[in-house]
Amino acid sequence: MDKYGGMWSVMDHLITLSIATKDREEVVNETLRKIYDFGLGDYPLILIDDGSTPEIAPRSLDLFPNSILIKNKEAKGQASARNRAIEICKTPYVLQLDDDSYPVGGDVDRLLEFVNRQESWLAIGLAFDEPSRGRFYRTTAAGTEQLIRAFVGCSVFINVEAFRKVKGYAEWIRGYCEEEEICLRAHSAGFQILMYDGIQIQHDVSDVSRNKQLIAARSLANWAAIYIRHAPSEILPYKLIRLFLGAFILMIKYWKLTLPKQFFSALLNSENWKSRNAMTFKAWNSVYKLPHALDVY
Repeated sequence: MDKYGGMWSVMDHLITLSIATKDREEVVNETLRKIYDFGLGDYPLILIDDGSTPEIAPRSLDLFPNSILIKNKEAKGQASARNRAIEICKTPYVLQLDDDSYPVGGDVDRLLEFVNRQESWLAIGLAFDEPSRGRFYRTTAAGTEQLIRAFVGCSVFINVEAFRKVKGYAEWIRGYCEEEEICLRAHSAGFQILMYDGIQIQHDVSDVSRNKQLIAARSLANWAAIYIRHAPSEILPYKLIRLFLGAFILMIKYWKLTLPKQFFSALLNSENWKSRNAMTFKAWNSVYKLPHALDVY
């Protein structure tokens, strides 16, 4: 029994499974069963309950003898929950999933062979399908790979050492867009982000406790903050104007003033401007010439 209340027997595994969840016990319960059915039941697993009301106790967690359930009494945000899992893991790699995403194909050993050929990388985005959105990865041949700009948090393999060097996800982002932000810092620090399709993930995108207006509002605010903190001066006005127009369009769509308010809240937040550490125009362009993980769909 370790200090976090879980039995640890990492055995020969190099990978810890990490899932953060909130108010979605049945969703995560089904996801854990599917991960177990895929054959990863003996892998170390860290499940973070980020302030669910009531607290969750998924039955399928019993299928994982090397699991830890950490319960936050108050919600701290998805970025903080994901950081906590990587902070305490005891393996060199983490397979980070959403509470509604799980592996459905591929070979973990081949993934590790691919990893062993890489140098100076932070994360490897894994191929994933989202049938509910009609989004399917264009797999050409299992094991193909490419450099990308940013990964998607529902399906990513993380180099723990590099993750800790770049100080993890920015916790001022409570949720949505934290992947984009950490990738900008990783590129600046000389780490690569890759895409690999030797493992396939399915993301169910469950609507349980999913507020689309809230997601849109937070994403607008987070993108504004990301641009203020990282975008070069040459393009910052252009990026902010585009975000404002996007906020206006979404306000019409949802008929909610919350969306432009979130944008202006980020724009007027002095902490965003004090924390500005802009990339050079050349470095920014170099990163944005790379495809995003979603560009392969």
